[in-house]
Amino acid sequence: AIANPLLPAEEPTVCPKEKIVLFVGRFTHSDKRIDRLLRIWKQIEQKRSDWRLILVGDGIERESLHRLAHRLNLQRIEFAGYRQDVAPFYRRASFICLTSSFEGFGMCLVEAQQYGCIPVAFDSYAAVHEIMQEGKSGILVPPYDLKRYTEALLSAFDDQDRQEQLRRNSYASAKRYELAAIGEKWLQLFAGL
Repeated sequence: AIANPLLPAEEPTVCPKEKIVLFVGRFTHSDKRIDRLLRIWKQIEQKRSDWRLILVGDGIERESLHRLAHRLNLQRIEFAGYRQDVAPFYRRASFICLTSSFEGFGMCLVEAQQYGCIPVAFDSYAAVHEIMQEGKSGILVPPYDLKRYTEALLSAFDDQDRQEQLRRNSYASAKRYELAAIGEKWLQLFAGL
């Protein structure tokens, strides 16, 4: 399969990063499982009072996610709603998290990478290995292990050198999805017909 191309983005060096963890996507339970991210965030909040979680998107699970956030007494969380332009969030965020059961591709991870936003995801679908390499251009966690996911984030929060390396590698990895690179794949496909 040939992925959708990315639009040009700024280099991460001009994107000062804040202590923000980001989710971008549809608010659906069956595949996205944002409830897992909220449970992970509960553990993060207890250990790191200087980080925030921002959820960008909307969907049928919005109200139940608001209720869960309230029930978990989450304090440093923002439901930003649907946004046509997500780039300002990618620019500011240090990490983007997916806790999905499955994904077709996970385009938001690649979009975030082009802004030097480090992807963190469960190793729960094949395409995630195409998007990132564990420990090099992102962080992969064994499927559905909330404790290991929490530990992986906390460890990354505390290691600025590792963050910078992951950020640079994430940005480089995203270049494979730039318009020219994807266009070349299409040309090769058509030439082979």
